[in-house]
Formats: sequence, structure tokens, C-alpha cells
Amino acid sequence: MTAVYDALADVYDLWAAADPASGPTLQFYSDLFVSAGCTVVELCVGTGRIALESASRGARIIGVDVAPRMLERCRARAAALGLSDRVDLSLQDARCLSLAEQVELIACPFRSIGHFIEYADKRRLFERVHKHLRPGGRFVFDHYLWSEAWARTHDRIPRLMVDSRTADGAVLVWDTYLYDFLKRRMSCTILVQRLDASGRISEAIAPRFEFTWLDPEEVRALAGEVGFICEAVHGDFAGGPLTVGASDQVWVLRRPSESS
Repeated sequence: MTAVYDALADVYDLWAAADPASGPTLQFYSDLFVSAGCTVVELCVGTGRIALESASRGARIIGVDVAPRMLERCRARAAALGLSDRVDLSLQDARCLSLAEQVELIACPFRSIGHFIEYADKRRLFERVHKHLRPGGRFVFDHYLWSEAWARTHDRIPRLMVDSRTADGAVLVWDTYLYDFLKRRMSCTILVQRLDASGRISEAIAPRFEFTWLDPEEVRALAGEVGFICEAVHGDFAGGPLTVGASDQVWVLRRPSESS
């Protein structure tokens, strides 16, 4: 994932803003982080979309990511906003998470858990999070709910996600999804085209990443194997129920307290 997201660092904020979940996740996680009243660990922090909003509202964040250029962009934005003292960034793979001390809250926002492809990768992630939570601490993350109908409608069809134009040119970002329906996996190619003032393509890159789904039953099984208690699961970012028609799954897992 390092090379993919480092290649996208300069356009990531535009690309993320085009996702319908961008606003709801920003509100949900920034509210969560601010209300936590403690230092929060955000896994897959990226360029700091959520972390910096939270820090601007008073939260203290440890941001973890595996992509150096994404962290560089986050660090520069934090400095420009005067938030460097509230955002501590760490370059590491979340599957090997290492923190100086246990914390009360660890989050993995914006469906990032889907980038941990194999079940063993997700298991390692859950184990490391569990290890670094204090007894009673929470692990919060969200994910899509798999929709085969949606996937078949969008399979192999390029979608224009970003069309950002200035007097000097434009940036276009296209997503193309190739699905493995049996495994519920997706290969996503992100075509980034930079156009000059005349409209000609001056540069193009097409990084690709793999993505997979976790069903609610798999999350419950994995959480139980690692030792988490499921405190809550919602079907949207407003606390709605997880139903067949929901598009998201929002999980709150808790490490049992010592008295449990």
C-alpha cells in the first residue's frame, strides 16, 4: 500500500472528498475523538483529513500510516494550521503496531480495514490493537456492506471522481473497479491525469490497490477470537441500525475491563 498512496498523496484530499462517506466519516470520527477526552490513535491517518479537524477542536492524535509521503503532507498541513503539538505522526504498519503505552481509543476510519487483504492480516491488526488498548478501551472502525448488485453495476466501468480545473490546467481522477465476486475482492485502478492549460495530458499515473470486504459475521468471529466484546454496531454514521439495506457497518469493540 505504501507505493500506491504515496503516488496519490498530492491528489488524495480531492479524491477522498469525492466519496459520499467523506462528510459523514469526518463528522463521526472528529466528534468521537474530541469527546474521548484522551489521546486517540488513528490508524491509516493519511494526509490528516480527520486527525487535523479533530485536533483543531482540541483533540490530541497519534496518527499511524505506512505511506511516508502521506505523512509528510499531514505533517506540513499540521504545521501550517498550528496543530503540530496536537498531532504526533508515526510511520509504521498497523499490523505491527507499536505504541509507547496503552491507550483508551484506537480507530481505523474510512473503510481502511479493507486494505488488509488476507484474514491473517486482519487478525494481526485486531491483535495489535487489542494489545495496545487499556482494559475497557475501544476499537472503532467502519466498513462497507458488500452489495453484489452495486458491484456488478460498476464492474470495469471507469468513473470520473475528480475534475479540478484552474487557469493553469486540470486534474482528473478516474476510478475503475475490477471485482472478484467469489472472493468479494476488488482491484481498483486510480488513473490520475494532469492537463496543461490547453487541455492536453501532461502527466498520467495509474496506481492500483487491492481491497476486500468483511461481513458482519466475520467481524464478530474475529473480534471474539482476539478477545474483544462487541459494544455496538450501526448501519450508518448517525447510529442507525445495521439492516440488510444498510450501506455501512460501524463497529465499536471493547477490550474487556479487568473486572469483566
